[in-house]
Amino acid sequence: FDYCEPQVIKVMPLSDGEFKRRADRARAARIHVEAMNSLMPADLKVVGPDVDSSRVRDYVQKALARAETLGAKVVVFGSGDSRRVPEGFSREHAWIQLQEFLHLLGDEITKNQYGMVIGIEALRHEESNIVNTSSEAYNLAVQTHHPKVHIIVDFFHLASEGEDPAILPLLKDQIVHLHFADASRGRMFPRMDSKQPLYAAFFSALREIGYEGRMSLEAYTNDFEVDAPA
Repeated sequence: FDYCEPQVIKVMPLSDGEFKRRADRARAARIHVEAMNSLMPADLKVVGPDVDSSRVRDYVQKALARAETLGAKVVVFGSGDSRRVPEGFSREHAWIQLQEFLHLLGDEITKNQYGMVIGIEALRHEESNIVNTSSEAYNLAVQTHHPKVHIIVDFFHLASEGEDPAILPLLKDQIVHLHFADASRGRMFPRMDSKQPLYAAFFSALREIGYEGRMSLEAYTNDFEVDAPA
């Protein structure tokens, strides 16, 4: 493996002292942090009538500072519970709130000259009721129009939502990162014998666009010692 991609929400509860110890260990390791996901906790809403702007801003400042310390080059914004649109709430307003939140992230990165970008992640409808496809993530990034805000493509969500990998060339100017899992076996580590019909089309599209960035295995395994090398 080339790098690791831990969760932002896992490092945020650490005290400053404990975080420094963990960060020192991470920097000394052979495999370094180059991406992070799970940016926002479920109880810190960025959409809806109960957005606490001051609390969100404080969290974002600390979260991005810690991601920078760890060396993250891409911070993934999926966070389905945080961005879930409450029933009866205006989806148009929610879309604007997402843009405002993404601008907050981008501006914080620019202001502090951090070496990262944000990657909006489309999530299957079971995990979020807004931004469910890569094309929607792309539209959100384009409409947000911030140089530090782009998209990632997660193969599991793409396959779950029935999105055609042939769309990737249309999105290529915004793609900064990828997630991968075996969608045919319930989000497990991929294997050579996986029966996933979209694999070939997905990798063909990546070759077509000349993608040379990172791809994280965001997947489960029941036997890491066997599945990881395979």
